[in-house]
Amino acid sequence: MLKYLYTALVAMTFSNTLMAAEVGKVEDTSRMMKRQEARGYKYFSFGFTGLSNLGTESSAQSLAFGYIWETTPHASIKATLDSGFKFGEDNASFTTATLGANFFLTPNNYAPFIGFDFGGGVATSADSDIDTASGWAGAFNAGVALFRVSSVQLHIQARYAVILRENSEGMPTNGTLSLGLAF
Repeated sequence: MLKYLYTALVAMTFSNTLMAAEVGKVEDTSRMMKRQEARGYKYFSFGFTGLSNLGTESSAQSLAFGYIWETTPHASIKATLDSGFKFGEDNASFTTATLGANFFLTPNNYAPFIGFDFGGGVATSADSDIDTASGWAGAFNAGVALFRVSSVQLHIQARYAVILRENSEGMPTNGTLSLGLAF
């Protein structure tokens, strides 16, 4: 058995097919030469959010921090920490830490986009009848990036997120309308 393995290894090593291309000598370099470096932006946004299945009746506040890498004229990758919170008698919070992507419909200065995120999240409520839910989280978003060809961008975005674990009310969700700055 070892003899056959050795024979196959020698045949593969000295095969004309395998020896045709040498290490370090790439025939077509045009694709490598056109590679673009991703532009990176810090991201901050604030806005209003509605929290569901957390015992709150009115709107809450939203803050998000993150980083965006524009990889192509039509797509970007993002890492985000997003939180919606309600202060007062009916305290509640909804926080997600996610990775995702935005897909731009045009490569222009004013570009509408759609996107998604996936990661983890936790939702809490001051209501003693509602337990904390934590686990996997996902979100979809749509918006418009203004001044996209600049080094500073303005994002107007609507986002819907869900934590994929139920509390006593159901799966916690939030819908957010925010204004963000990528710089």
